[in-house]
Amino acid sequence: MSDFFTNKALKMALNHKLKDYGEISDLTLDAKTHSLKLTVNLVGETAPIDLTVDYVVEKNGDRTWFVPKKVEGSRRWITLLAEQILRSTNLARLEIPHALAGIAAKILQG
Repeated sequence: MSDFFTNKALKMALNHKLKDYGEISDLTLDAKTHSLKLTVNLVGETAPIDLTVDYVVEKNGDRTWFVPKKVEGSRRWITLLAEQILRSTNLARLEIPHALAGIAAKILQG
């Protein structure tokens, strides 16, 4: 799958999850470095927020998770909030649906 279509599909899936909080206007996945770069328009914010997310893909049996490991934002408060959430046990882990796990793992792991 081309990078263009991968980025579009991932953006669409994440926008569905984040619809109550805002919308991703730009997303670039770099599977080689296991990082995402996003521009997000959050509800209540007057300007977009840029984020860089370093991640891993974890598997346990037939379950697969997208796990952010580090998040840096263009606003200090969002970086601090992300650090706090990432220190919590499983708050940031996103389970990838079984039907999509194989293709998602292949795309996310490069």
